[in-house]
Amino acid sequence: MKRTSTQLATLLLLCGSLCWLLSRPNPADTILVSGQMIDWSTGLPAANADLDINRPGYYFSVARTNAHGYFQVALPYAPAAFFFSAAPPRYGTLLQTRFGKSIVALRKGEKFRNLILPAIPSTELSGHIYDTEDHPLSGCYVSALTRVDVNPRKSVTLDQWGTQDYSDNLLEADDPAKFIVVEHLGTAKDGSFHFTTLGADRCFLLTRCDHATGSSWWKPAFYPAANSLNDAQEILLHPGERRSGFDFHLARGKTYPFEGKLILSDGSAPKHPPETMAAVFRADRTLTSTYPGREDCEASTGNVRCGSLLAGTYTLYVTVPERLWPHSSEFAKISFTVPSKNSQPMTIHLHSVRDSVETHSPEGVPHGVLDLRQTCDIAVDQVPAIEVMAWGRGHSARICPYMLFRPREIPLPPDTYTVNAFEQAFMHGSYRNYLGDSEKVEALLMKHGSSVQIKTGQTRHPNLPLLSTSQIISIALAYLR
Repeated sequence: MKRTSTQLATLLLLCGSLCWLLSRPNPADTILVSGQMIDWSTGLPAANADLDINRPGYYFSVARTNAHGYFQVALPYAPAAFFFSAAPPRYGTLLQTRFGKSIVALRKGEKFRNLILPAIPSTELSGHIYDTEDHPLSGCYVSALTRVDVNPRKSVTLDQWGTQDYSDNLLEADDPAKFIVVEHLGTAKDGSFHFTTLGADRCFLLTRCDHATGSSWWKPAFYPAANSLNDAQEILLHPGERRSGFDFHLARGKTYPFEGKLILSDGSAPKHPPETMAAVFRADRTLTSTYPGREDCEASTGNVRCGSLLAGTYTLYVTVPERLWPHSSEFAKISFTVPSKNSQPMTIHLHSVRDSVETHSPEGVPHGVLDLRQTCDIAVDQVPAIEVMAWGRGHSARICPYMLFRPREIPLPPDTYTVNAFEQAFMHGSYRNYLGDSEKVEALLMKHGSSVQIKTGQTRHPNLPLLSTSQIISIALAYLR
């Protein structure tokens, strides 16, 4: 049976209409959210500004406000916390944290109105790298570093088995003020660099140039011309600041090789091919938590080799992991100086360490219980998600954040804990598209926490005040004054 062109066109039109109808979202299966973005510096609506919408583990979409700062979006239903925050480049971070509001969506067809989003204006920082004769140096690297944890008290985060990974902390043991690299740039032909995602924070600048001429190398430096972090100038960036003129003038220095021969705790050499991990840092070991602080060394042959070290004192960390049970590693930490009068290779004796250490077991060890059901259950319909942190001497725990399946109580060793409850309204500034945390902001919040004593066999039910998003931002801004 032949079909006329009119019939075919009609059939195609019907199919297209049916596909369009099926693809349209059902209002009953969506969540309607509307609100306004406010510029935190001016207090005025953020007109024509972008906002990001995320949910845990999944980047969702980008929306834009109108001329009056208002927005409205329809989201597919999901039993999770959606996170709304002001987006770069116009708005950025405060202490490496993007602030917004998280919404716990529990019902299809739910409407959430009058959501107020705080927008922290972004910052910029720029400068140049020159040699001592003011010639620009291109292809150099500039790293902006910031402290992660501003609380001097150390705590141990426990996993579900009550253990803490040990091998990951071997290097950072010498870096009590942990650092992160916020942004890492290369210089242009004119030696310039321009940071745009640092956000409002306190930071340090470190530059390194990997240009070797014979046996000389550019000496790395902290701004303005410091050899160590102890002598470096901390740079303060307030929301919306645009700062320039951060110039370096680098000098060359003669370089020397170094080689170390590894000996395991049983007197043997690492088997070939070894799984050896080595890291070498200058005597100022405050950057062991960041990759720009490491010298260019390798340990692929069972020996440690550094081809070009400037004169000075260094610290070497070397680990040879053991895959067989019981889980342990061979580890050594030594100091050495170049140039050295001693013959090379230097003999390096390793000793055995466990990969994990048991710090607390929920069963079989005396403990009390911190029951936060009363606080956590605030996080219901149309209320921002709640997170509670508890810090003691050597132990920490977090409970009832945005993930709805988390428990509401936790066993803890006897101790006095600082406990804080706050709106889960910030996301780590690396834009990894999931709800996260900022150790720096959390450490500041803990200074405003409540003291709770845990005793063996006792269950505590504290009634905690809840810090709002506005209060969290005010606390973070106070750190920049």
